[in-house]
Amino acid sequence: METKIYPFINDLVFKATFGQQKNAKLLMCLLNAILHRKGLEKIEAVEILNPFNIQEFEADKLTIVDLKAKTRKGNWFSIEVQVEPQKSYIARSVYYLSKLYSNQLIEGDDFTKLTRATGISILNFRLFPETLQIQNVFRLKNVESGTELFDAFELHYIELPKVAENVNAIPQTAFERWVHILKFSAHYCGSKSLPEWAKQEEGIPMAMHELERINADKQYRQILETREKSDLIIRTLITEARDEGRMEGRDEGRKEGRDEGRKEGRDEGRKEGRDEGRKEGHDEGRKEGRDEGRKEGRDEGRDEERKEIIQMMLKMGHAPEVIAKFTGLPLNRILVAETEDKIRVPLGPNKVSENSRPFVTAKPIRTRKKV
Repeated sequence: METKIYPFINDLVFKATFGQQKNAKLLMCLLNAILHRKGLEKIEAVEILNPFNIQEFEADKLTIVDLKAKTRKGNWFSIEVQVEPQKSYIARSVYYLSKLYSNQLIEGDDFTKLTRATGISILNFRLFPETLQIQNVFRLKNVESGTELFDAFELHYIELPKVAENVNAIPQTAFERWVHILKFSAHYCGSKSLPEWAKQEEGIPMAMHELERINADKQYRQILETREKSDLIIRTLITEARDEGRMEGRDEGRKEGRDEGRKEGRDEGRKEGRDEGRKEGHDEGRKEGRDEGRKEGRDEGRDEERKEIIQMMLKMGHAPEVIAKFTGLPLNRILVAETEDKIRVPLGPNKVSENSRPFVTAKPIRTRKKV
């Protein structure tokens, strides 16, 4: 059986490759390609603000992975790999970039200390299906004139499914070469040699060497496999809960629809006349009753499904931010469910529920107060 290759689009592999200070050169090469920097515009030095730590993944199988870095000129970057689509992904990426921008200031700083913050999302799904562009960049602009407000707040979305499916295609630019490698890294890992154009692109041979090292490391593979299994279990539970909610919603909708249809049909039938009223009233009543009943049943079923999923993951010990990422639900919805779950836990005198322990977030890079 052929050994599975974990590619760069795996968030843990990505951060293990590009998120270590010893590999800062790799991150610089990737950023220069994504930002289309050349010559004197190139990034020459970068500090990784949240370096990769394998112990984080051993302790928590669902650790949210992103990469934060700062250049010598003080520009801040947040890079994230996202494999599965999420309805709230754009809102989430804007929120995280806003935090990256505001967290630049520490106590005593004024707004002149703020520098450009750039959010980069490398996606394995189509976020903007209406366009064939692989890279979409957004800034704050006047909606009428197009005048740019300022360039210190920038979002990049890179959609790998839009990269040419032909693995033998020859990319022409540094950006094209890097996104090709990000998409087809598993193809080139191991026995397959890199094409000549890839060998000539700065950083790519070194990145592929790191990828092969990670895939050959027993400790890395054990964590990768455990995360994969955990992710599969959660997705299976979510699917089962969703299917059950739909079934219950359909059943309740049919029952309520029949009951309401009969009642409305009888009322309208008596008013308009026995023969014509029965026919028209029953038909309209059944239709409206079925529609309303199905809608109410689906809504109730979905609501119960979401509550069960949230409560299930809270009991498994996952943080609200993790639950929000995997379910696509708003964070405030998770926090409300967490509070309700604590209230329902019966406690004896002087006992503290395990669910009522204060929520602990990951340690920040350094203590900062927002101005």
